[in-house]
Amino acid sequence: MAARKDSDKIALVSKSGGGCATNRMYVLTQEQKEEIGRLAGYMSNEQMADYFGIERNTLKAIRDRDAEVDRLYLKGRAQKLMTYAEALEGKALGSNPIGDTAAIAFYLKTKGNYRTADSIEQVAAGNTEKYYPPEIREKYARMIELDKICTFLDVDEVREAIKQYKINKK
Repeated sequence: MAARKDSDKIALVSKSGGGCATNRMYVLTQEQKEEIGRLAGYMSNEQMADYFGIERNTLKAIRDRDAEVDRLYLKGRAQKLMTYAEALEGKALGSNPIGDTAAIAFYLKTKGNYRTADSIEQVAAGNTEKYYPPEIREKYARMIELDKICTFLDVDEVREAIKQYKINKK
């Protein structure tokens, strides 16, 4: 891997004051620290290091050395994850019609490490090692059936289909 040029975005200072190239330290301005907080929700550590023109281990060393940078980084990630989680919750509760559910879930799975242990289809079919009571399996089977029914319907038609489905299943 070729050596990178010194970043023009981050100040490079000597630890000992003598200017030895092997004993250097990158220093962030307050503005750059806040920028790390803003970027944290969008970029990986490697991408941020590329953005600043430094090695990933250098960024890690900066975060290890400067508690404020680490706090801003973690806060930035948490705020962005909270924004997406709230958007998904709003979609689930019907209070937020804006946003693509699949895109929101993708972000939460890739950036927030959210995982579902078993798919609804696995639970409904009983194809999982975990124990799920029969009423849960039945509920998920009904959800799959409703999903198939409602795939090509608009919102009002979906609501009506759900009402009819509940009446017919009682």
